[in-house]
Amino acid sequence: SPVGGVLFAFEEASTYWPPELTWRSFFACVVAAALAKATKNGFTDFPLSTFVEFPDHMAHFSVWELLPFSILGLICGLSGGCFCLFAKHLLIFRSKKFTKATPRFRIRVLEVL
Repeated sequence: SPVGGVLFAFEEASTYWPPELTWRSFFACVVAAALAKATKNGFTDFPLSTFVEFPDHMAHFSVWELLPFSILGLICGLSGGCFCLFAKHLLIFRSKKFTKATPRFRIRVLEVL
């Protein structure tokens, strides 16, 4: 959890990231994870042996349940790929259409939109 928090912060604020900020973010994520664990236990005890909890071993699922989730994953993956393809074509179109050689006010307004 703390490492994931640091990686997320690094991804979101990666324009300038000094090494000191990595350690500060890691420490903040460790404190947040420890506080969440203490809150879950009602601040009565802090067992380190169960810091990583696994799901109930008695939980079960049927094989047919994999089909809807596979279809959902396929649809989401394809729609994400189509979005990236559309963004690429839009970038190419904008770089050809909106150049500094022909700066017109209306085109500049459309470029922002």
